[in-house]
Amino acid sequence: MLKKLQLFALFMLGAIALCGSDNSSYTFAVIGDIHYDRMEFHDLRKMKHLGIPHGKHVLNEDGYFSWRKQTKWVELNKGGTVERATPLNEMMWQKYTPIMLDKAAARAKAAKALYTFQLGDMIHGDCYDFALHKKNLEQGLQQLTKRFDNVLVVCGNHDTRGIEGGKAWNQVINTHLDKTIKNLKRKNTNYYFTIGKDLYLCYDLMNVDIPFFEQAVRENPNARYTFFISHVPLLPTGKHAVNAILSDNLKPLLALLEKANAIVLSGHTHKVSFVEYFNKENDHRISQFVINSTIRFPKRQLKFHETKPASDQFPAKHAKNRELWNKFYAGKVTTKLHTNGTGYGILRVSNEGVYIDYRNFDQDKVYTYKLR
Repeated sequence: MLKKLQLFALFMLGAIALCGSDNSSYTFAVIGDIHYDRMEFHDLRKMKHLGIPHGKHVLNEDGYFSWRKQTKWVELNKGGTVERATPLNEMMWQKYTPIMLDKAAARAKAAKALYTFQLGDMIHGDCYDFALHKKNLEQGLQQLTKRFDNVLVVCGNHDTRGIEGGKAWNQVINTHLDKTIKNLKRKNTNYYFTIGKDLYLCYDLMNVDIPFFEQAVRENPNARYTFFISHVPLLPTGKHAVNAILSDNLKPLLALLEKANAIVLSGHTHKVSFVEYFNKENDHRISQFVINSTIRFPKRQLKFHETKPASDQFPAKHAKNRELWNKFYAGKVTTKLHTNGTGYGILRVSNEGVYIDYRNFDQDKVYTYKLR
């Protein structure tokens, strides 16, 4: 009887940890883009016959670059992105990515990580066949779940890109999330949950739904920390990178997250960055850390140096980016880190603050950054 009671107590402690009922100190593992890919996942014949414009020609109603319809975009030379990128993706999965994931998994286990966040672009997408896209998602997810406990994925611009990619995501990833997070609230590719007094907003910036997250913030008015987990960064890593963020509905989204003093984790740029947004008018701040786990170009991406960007100027042709910067970010964004690198992080959350321990693929050294 005593043994049964002990087992029940251990089970309840595990349930509390996953449901976030009473956690004040805990860790996460954080993985950036991994672009799981093989040529067999793509139907190039279908792609070459699609009359879909290049994404850079798609603007929103304000005249800014828009990520909204990213799921439908391919290059003008139909399939060219796959023909160029897939051999590089296959190379990194043969030589580098499994080693990096194994290292990250060992660190996650040692840190007793509650979850592992993969920050989007888990796969390359552009499969253009439902069965192939579903297979790509299933096998990409398996690469993570066989190494990490309680894997969470946010939707990246590649993850649902292509014919019926959204349907495949719903069947594979949403089903997995529904089983993994005990107190999940989800609407399509957007979801949120809590751990103790901390709120996690997991956002698909290609599928904008601000009211859904306003609801989350209203439900948790006394959140200790509010985390915004998104594949595409919320903040640019300097003036040269404004086109790497979302412009649609940016004003209400910034207002919501600024009021919550949010901490942002994202990927997408294939760089490692730390940026802070501070509004001196109301003393609110947003801290953003970007992680890259892609190794397509080893000579460049394997090297990590704590450097700022060399230039913070707009090219003359980027008039819209300059306008967007001046409208939303001027005088508020400070780039503390922006460099090449590929690796993973361990997020540490406690009453003392929020820290991320970043390790690059080719180094044992840990770089610690205080996010809050």
